[in-house]
Amino acid sequence: MREEYWVRQRFVLDTNTLIYAAETWDEGYRRAVEWARVKEARPRGFLAGRRYGEAVARHVLDLCALGEAECVVPEVVVHEVELTGEEDLRSRALELVALAKVRVVRGLDISELYRLVPHELQHEVRRVVESARRRGEKVGLPMSADPYLLLLALKKGYTLVTTDRKLADLAQRLGIDVVYPVARRVKVGEAKYRPRPAITPTFTRTPRLAR
Repeated sequence: MREEYWVRQRFVLDTNTLIYAAETWDEGYRRAVEWARVKEARPRGFLAGRRYGEAVARHVLDLCALGEAECVVPEVVVHEVELTGEEDLRSRALELVALAKVRVVRGLDISELYRLVPHELQHEVRRVVESARRRGEKVGLPMSADPYLLLLALKKGYTLVTTDRKLADLAQRLGIDVVYPVARRVKVGEAKYRPRPAITPTFTRTPRLAR
């Protein structure tokens, strides 16, 4: 029987965390550039955030694969991954669930969420649930993952790993520990992630070898 008393931290992962961890360099590049075009912004910032998020997501899954942390997802996260349009990416993300020993939680009752949420935040949580129902219906699911992520984090005391800023903000107000992978500074266990400062190109007469 596996003993888990020494597991330091437990994480509940959103769908994009698995996607970030599974995608290749060119997939991440393409998505960042596409999103920058939608937002009419320079792609460099979006790409930096994407790369940073990929590193943090992979580190969390590394910890879980090593047995130093536990990762869980609600069942709907697996269904959302299965709906990913690109077959190779979908296969890699589902393989990560097995390789990182991610536990899939089934049979969650979303009505429990309201009993765990303080009165002053009930309205915001209901809006999240209603939005999740609308998004789920568009892809043939009863509901998207967001409310189930909050439920697991509140009910079990898990740390939420999400790339959704609004969900991260709400979770923090609910008292949930949050890892927002594309933030400027992230601490996961003993590892601290900080983006390196931008390097301004300089020109010299004598070429220098990169170290």
